[in-house]
Amino acid sequence: MAFGSEIKLGNISENWLFEIAGTSSTTLRFAFSDYIDSGNFYHGVISNKPSIRESINLKNSTSRTSSLSISIPDFNYKGKPVSQLIWGTSVYFINRVVTVKSVVNQQTAVVIGYFRLNEVTQESNTISLSMASHRP
Repeated sequence: MAFGSEIKLGNISENWLFEIAGTSSTTLRFAFSDYIDSGNFYHGVISNKPSIRESINLKNSTSRTSSLSISIPDFNYKGKPVSQLIWGTSVYFINRVVTVKSVVNQQTAVVIGYFRLNEVTQESNTISLSMASHRP
């Protein structure tokens, strides 16, 4: 991905897109800010700045699987609180694939990783979604 002159000027803006595939062809789409990619709307509701870390130690033959967490408010999603969709329906999101994409300066979205949603918690009006690297 080439940045062109933006890299020299420091005018780089990045938006991460999270696509959480549930059962019954239901997909949740979240981002740092509202965005449309390939006709799909991503709700700009992520309130934290997640980071991805993985490590490999060749000397000791060990590795650490990356993890990632995002926080979102319990916002109105298609007429109902998003928490109601996550917990109150027959659609399941736990252990399902999460695709994470990066969009730099409104250019084409690039996949930066695949994760597995392993925990969803809610405290007050904030929902936390924790993910781990998706391993086949």
